Amino acid sequence: MAGDARAVRIRRGPDGGGSTGPPAFVPGSVVASRPLANTAGGSRALRMFLFFLVGLAVIYAFFMGYAVTSLAAASDTTVEAILTGAVVVALGVGWWVTLGQAPTLAYVEGAQLVVRERTGRNRRFRTDQLRINLLRSNPSGFLSPEPTDFVELSVPHGSRRTYLVGSHFFDFAH
Repeated sequence: MAGDARAVRIRRGPDGGGSTGPPAFVPGSVVASRPLANTAGGSRALRMFLFFLVGLAVIYAFFMGYAVTSLAAASDTTVEAILTGAVVVALGVGWWVTLGQAPTLAYVEGAQLVVRERTGRNRRFRTDQLRINLLRSNPSGFLSPEPTDFVELSVPHGSRRTYLVGSHFFDFAH
């Protein structure tokens, strides 16, 4: 029986003793979890987008008013068309930077973390290889009633996504 021995890695807590926390993740041990809604991240993203939208509307109204009242505006509408096109592009970029980065929900299914993005697409990350890096923490305040985090989810040799979520939103995935 001595030939059947194999190395076993024992996780230790920060004090060097046995950990009293929850057991380490074992691949395949989690079958499914209930979907967890990203209310804090979605709320912050929506408020940021509305703040951006109001600012963009004020700037657009100012420049459009200036273009319409100028002397050369009577014969040429190119300036208004370019200005309107630029605002449409800015709206798309603003949506992507704010609401597009805040997923609607996440859950564990089998050995995968499933993140439903704002566009309705499900992104899947293998939980046994998942790395979650905290990029920035935001305290609660005017833009969000709860603390939020900007995190990066990645797997080696796979996809990498950044998300605006409530603080400790992905803790259940470990």
